[in-house]
Order: sequence, then structure tokens, then C-alpha cells
Amino acid sequence: MSTFDTALSALATATVGVLGGESVIYTPAGGTPRAVDALVIRGVLEPVQELGGKVGAVHHELVIARSAIEAINRQDSFTFADTQGGTATEHHDVQVDKSRTDAGAWTLKVR
Repeated sequence: MSTFDTALSALATATVGVLGGESVIYTPAGGTPRAVDALVIRGVLEPVQELGGKVGAVHHELVIARSAIEAINRQDSFTFADTQGGTATEHHDVQVDKSRTDAGAWTLKVR
């Protein structure tokens, strides 16, 4: 990471904490689970284009400092509660939102 990227990642880490981030369990594909701090945005509804955009699918979004996770694989999983204060469940379908990911933080869609 360049000095600039390191500074952006440090800023993202601080921002996640200030905005009410929480600890989620990150499990890399075939790897060992570990806790990372993330800003969890629950229950985002988006149209399903394959069905004419008239049916909605719910996903969650995670914002995580890039210093916490170096690379994301679609087979990775995250464990967190679907509702705040609820029981944690494992989420396997991980997609990087490339339009909102930068050198400081990952923005991920998980189902």
C-alpha cells in the first residue's frame, strides 16, 4: 500500500468506528475466521433485473477498511445478525461494489 492508501484506510477505520460500526466474523474461503470491524447497512432492497426489475431482492452492505482485509473472494463469508441485536447468521454470497470501493474501504453486498 502507498502512503496515501494507508492514510485512506486509517480514515476508513476511524469512520467505521464513529458511525457505529460493529464486529463481524470474516471467514476467507478455506481460511480461519476472524473478527473485523464493519459498518453494516441492513435490508437494502434492489430490483432484480432478470425479472424485469419488478421484483426486489434484499441484501446487506458492509463497509470495511481495506487494511482489515487485503482481498475479497466471492466464496468468502461474513457472519453477523440480519437485524440489529438479532442472532448472527453466516452470509456466503459476497460481491464487491466496485463503484463504491476505493483505496480506503471495501463496500460489499452480501446476501
